[in-house]
Amino acid sequence: MSLQDLVLDKSTDEDMSMFIQSQTLEPITINSSTAKFIIPNEGILSRDSYFQFELKAGKIGGYLPIGAGIFSLIKRAELRVGSQRIAVQDNMAIFRSITKSYDTPSYRNNYTKFMNGVNTTMVPNPVGSLTTTTGNPNAGFLQPAGAIPDISNFTIQNLPYELELSTDEALTPSWSVKLGDLFPILGDGGLELPCFLIKNPIEILLTFNKQTNGLDTISPNAYGSLACFTSGPNAGATAELVLDKCLLFSDHLYYTDTRMFAIEESMNNSKGMALLYTDLISVVNNQPAFGLGTTTSTSSQNFVFQVPISNYSVKNIFTCWNCKNYAGLQGNLPTEIGIGSNKLFGKYALMNSVKPYEINLRVNDELHYPQKLISNALKFNESEYVYGSPPCLSAGLYSFNGSNNAAGGFVFQDNDSGFFSNHHDNNYTFFDGIHLARNLTGSLHFLGINVSNFYGDSNKDSVLVNQKPVELDITWFNNSDSALEYNNFTFAEVVKMFSLNSGEVIIQDQVNQVQIQ
Repeated sequence: MSLQDLVLDKSTDEDMSMFIQSQTLEPITINSSTAKFIIPNEGILSRDSYFQFELKAGKIGGYLPIGAGIFSLIKRAELRVGSQRIAVQDNMAIFRSITKSYDTPSYRNNYTKFMNGVNTTMVPNPVGSLTTTTGNPNAGFLQPAGAIPDISNFTIQNLPYELELSTDEALTPSWSVKLGDLFPILGDGGLELPCFLIKNPIEILLTFNKQTNGLDTISPNAYGSLACFTSGPNAGATAELVLDKCLLFSDHLYYTDTRMFAIEESMNNSKGMALLYTDLISVVNNQPAFGLGTTTSTSSQNFVFQVPISNYSVKNIFTCWNCKNYAGLQGNLPTEIGIGSNKLFGKYALMNSVKPYEINLRVNDELHYPQKLISNALKFNESEYVYGSPPCLSAGLYSFNGSNNAAGGFVFQDNDSGFFSNHHDNNYTFFDGIHLARNLTGSLHFLGINVSNFYGDSNKDSVLVNQKPVELDITWFNNSDSALEYNNFTFAEVVKMFSLNSGEVIIQDQVNQVQIQ
């Protein structure tokens, strides 16, 4: 054995120089519903290429849903090569509400907020007040970072200009979506697309959500689908995509001939070579409403949801609940939250159960946990194993812990969540009087489950699901406040293989079975 064989790593004589060609691509076709982009068959498409979007509001005071941000615009995204669909992504507003929660609060406040419009970093209320002798009685309660005190009265929190959607398309902010955020195949767990090896046209097709109705209804085109407003829903609270500003800024990478040849060989299907990448499968199950609890007891019902991902190699699963109709709320809650949307999260709030729901997962006919998960703290901890880092969320966003009496009917207590409540003191106003405690508490909850063998996120570590679908076994609870109908969204991150044969793209799963797209 030579000394060189004992070296853990070694340098190479291969020239690693790189050239980047940047282009600004306009859509081939575009309207308020769809857009189509053609990617040049040149170089290697960088995952850091990004789309630019701008939204124009029907009135002043508009802002993006604080959890979904600009992803509220994307209803569906498709990546095609010729007639073959390489990736199809639905429900991106829900999924990116989850994944952006793993950004650190500092990164989310200083980067994600301005690039994507996601504004879920919580900060204490300012201590200033209307007079110099009276302190702010609400100082220390939490609010979203995207708010600034009124210059004449610090107890009034206004929408900052850099987040406000303007009625003038020349002044409205620009938002960005990286290709890696739109298509997991191009994300950190994926690959950079070798366009120079693909002979067929490469297309990206986007389908957009709309907000043509500013009223608070359950219509998919109503208030909260694209934007929220400080003054709440009304006829003028609409938003639309600025078509002329919808662009794709693409970066194409070029290396030396030697390295470009090595890249080609690494995915040469005729030689049995392929690259692993992460794809995303989303499944939606309806969870019907059931009876109200009382002030002294909760009502419960068991649900079993199937996730049809048989014959896929799965590494992570996320599950969450979204409500499209808050009409089952009791008392004054519809006024405080809304009917068709949450006043801060729009139509993309991820709801938790008032009493911690119970859940287990069945994979390959075996229970994933020895007993059902109940504790919100334990669910939060389990979500850490997915990406090797915990979600960076305020406890009040994730759960109702501390916001109710944790016994009997789990009755909501306005201020115990840590968020300011208009019911506590009228000497404080957030965005024209939004009830923060009701609209924030338990409105960004999800459970991440690592179903692979080891900690963290690796494409080389996954579990093959057999013929029987994955099942979620859930017990959900209602109290005297709510009896809502939910949609359960489950996202499965699966591992597939990408290869090329004479310019044709071949998508396979990890057990070498061709997937029909």
